[in-house]
Amino acid sequence: MAWTSWHTATVIAFVAVFAALCGLATQLGLTHGNGSPNHFGLYSLVIVGILLLALMIVVGYGIASRPDGILIDSRNRVTLANFQLVVWTLVVLAAVGGVFLTNVMAGKNAVDAFDFTVPNELWLAMGISGASYVGAKAIRNTQGQRAKTKTNSRGGMVQRGQLAVRGKKSNARWGDMFIADGFSDELHVDISKVQMFFFTIILAVGYLAAVANLLINATAPVKSLPVLNQAFVIVLVLSHGGYLGRKATDNVGSS
Repeated sequence: MAWTSWHTATVIAFVAVFAALCGLATQLGLTHGNGSPNHFGLYSLVIVGILLLALMIVVGYGIASRPDGILIDSRNRVTLANFQLVVWTLVVLAAVGGVFLTNVMAGKNAVDAFDFTVPNELWLAMGISGASYVGAKAIRNTQGQRAKTKTNSRGGMVQRGQLAVRGKKSNARWGDMFIADGFSDELHVDISKVQMFFFTIILAVGYLAAVANLLINATAPVKSLPVLNQAFVIVLVLSHGGYLGRKATDNVGSS
């Protein structure tokens, strides 16, 4: 691990910057002198998102000496499960932070500014990604113990049990998200992962656009974040189920 006092100081600076933003928000409003929206709500969403992304990059550098280190797992591979959890964390926290600052600028105090509704469907979507992360990790741990570690190497991968792993974190590639986990299949695309990747991007970007549309013309306190269509949540559940099912059957019966 490459964590130093510089990384710790940067994390502390993140907290200080957000606190300063909260203080600044109390001195601002949401409208111009003529009553038209000044779009400060949208700006707060963007700023919080950038701060969160910067914090994740710092953590990645501190742990893996790479800006995308937060996406790398114990197999030294960039994983789809990590990517999904990071994306939804960014989306949800940026939305919550943006609405909070918007409500402060609308005249709410720090406590009342949190008086808005986060739709159950949004928590469910994030929970599904979290459950998928845990499930994928459990499956990988089981598959990694089904056979003794071998020294076979192919395509830049090393065999650990039934899994294909990389020798060190610096060898991790973004393409790892789209290839099968099993050593015998590691040179093949896992279509369930491709499906999950694009569905995650579409849903996350679409939801951020809905939040941005809510905040860009805000002139009063926001009462609720946008509601996710239940159909999207159902498709998300089915996609994650297929993804985990495919992962669970990787190399079954092989050694």
